[in-house]
Order: sequence, then structure tokens, then C-alpha cells
Amino acid sequence: MTALDGAVSPDGARTATLAETSIRQSGPPLYGVIDVLRPDRVAGWVIDRRDPAAHATVEIRRDGRPIASAPANRRRKDLATSGVGTGAYGFAVTLDPAVDEGMEFTLTVRAFAPDGAEIFLRPSGRLGQPSPEQRVLARLLEEMAVCRTLLESRAAEQAALSETLSRVELVQARLDSMTPRPEEPDNRAGSPGLWIVSIAALATAGISALLAALSLWT
Repeated sequence: MTALDGAVSPDGARTATLAETSIRQSGPPLYGVIDVLRPDRVAGWVIDRRDPAAHATVEIRRDGRPIASAPANRRRKDLATSGVGTGAYGFAVTLDPAVDEGMEFTLTVRAFAPDGAEIFLRPSGRLGQPSPEQRVLARLLEEMAVCRTLLESRAAEQAALSETLSRVELVQARLDSMTPRPEEPDNRAGSPGLWIVSIAALATAGISALLAALSLWT
């Protein structure tokens, strides 16, 4: 174990060292690791190096969908002892329901600051890394989740469009019922009945054109 690997705390968590933090000052604003990754629990720490008094928020995702979140504000003695800011950057999230045994690799941990800065945390070296096959499977599951979200959004749009078409058809039916049907046409100039018929005909034609246009989207 090198100086940058840190020690292991009594609860099994990886200890960060002052050297580890200082050597990455030129990196992204947020930095942290996952040091507990189990089917029912995810824990680790993350610091906003721009402001040691600030606390990031951690979001746990499964197959690309958020399933839990928590603030990274728990005090960790190992961080404080190593001189990592205030030491209050830990997080621990209990997953209920838990993921299946052996499927922990489908979990991703996103940390983000109030200003939008974010980082996806990785497991510490002692936890090991997912195999290439597991990475491919995790990626496929995320893509499937994205496709499912798009399909759900599309279904909602279709439902809204169908409701709009129904309303337009209802308005058209009402206009048709209001259109007078004279037995003999009145060709006298300025006749109110002729104006009503003309306006109703134009409105009906306009709605028919709208229905035709909307039907192209369905």
C-alpha cells in the first residue's frame, strides 16, 4: 500500500491521506471515492475542494435511474485525522429494496454541488473494479433505461394528442349542429343567415384541416 492508498478505518472504509488530497488540487472541483458497495448499502465520501465548508449531494442510480440520495455531510474520523478539510464529507445510503447479490456493478454514484459541478464516484482500489463484461452489461442496462424513459414520454405525448383530437372533434360536431340548414337559399345581400352559414362553413373547414394535420403526427 502506497502513501496515496491511505489506511483502512475500523469500519472498513478507506482512509484518505493529506498527500492524496493535495496531489489532486488541479483536478475537478469534486473528489471522492466509494468504499462500501454492497447490495443493500453504498457508502463513501466526497469533498468540494473549492469550499471545504460546503457539502455535495450524492445520488445513487440503478440502470440509469435515481433510486436514492443523501447529503455528503457525515463526519469521518479518518478524514479529519488525515487533514481533509473538516472531515464531514461522508455519506452512507441504505438501499431498500436491495439489489440482487452480485449485481452491485449496476449501481452508479453521482455527486453534485449546488452550482452544478458533478462527478461520478468510483470504488476504491481495495473493492476491485467490475470486469469488462460487467461494464458492457451495465452500459446496456443504462441504455435500456433511457429507451424506456423515451417510450414512456412518447406514450404520454400520444395520449395528450389523442385528447386534443377528441376535443377538436367535439367542437366540430357542435359547430355542425349549430349550422342552419335553410330549405331555400337566400341570396339577398346582407342576409344574416348567409353570413352565419359562411362563417360556420369556414370554421368547419379550418377544423377539418387541423384534424388532418394533427393526424399526421399520430
